[in-house]
Amino acid sequence: MSRRFVLSSILAVAMAATSSAFAPAPVYREPPKSKVPEIVAAIQGTWEYRSNNNINVKNGRMQTIRVRIQGNTWQYIYIMNGVEREGAKFEIVLDAKQNPPTLDLKNAVPANRPAGIPGRRMGVNALMGIVKVEGVTLTYRYVSGYNENATRPRHFDQTEPGGSASTMTLKRVD
Repeated sequence: MSRRFVLSSILAVAMAATSSAFAPAPVYREPPKSKVPEIVAAIQGTWEYRSNNNINVKNGRMQTIRVRIQGNTWQYIYIMNGVEREGAKFEIVLDAKQNPPTLDLKNAVPANRPAGIPGRRMGVNALMGIVKVEGVTLTYRYVSGYNENATRPRHFDQTEPGGSASTMTLKRVD
């Protein structure tokens, strides 16, 4: 090999090393935002049911009814005399692309329950509804999904035609 080739190779390596030492630092890029829709995050937590008079009575005794939403699970929690008891648990099926977002509660039909009850669609949505969160208030307007003639509410107006929809108002506890 020629001396000239060796020297030019060494010079090229030295220049490459020197230029990379003074190169600008890579630009920091924020990690991509979560693709979880805003309503999914907003409904998570524990909510308390408030009736018209803020008193829930069962068998003549005061009872607090809460809903715990974790991930895609909706579970009722009953508190009587300071004792907490878990109630029914449902799978949440949420479509945040709708306006207002739709929220259905699904439950499984127990194996020992007879199927084919006239007028009921077993094994489907227990409740079909719409949901909104405003501050610490979650409003859920729904109809029974077991009823073959049930149609999902389209808005939160109490005077909606058909009149079979119910409204549940919950206040955030945590």
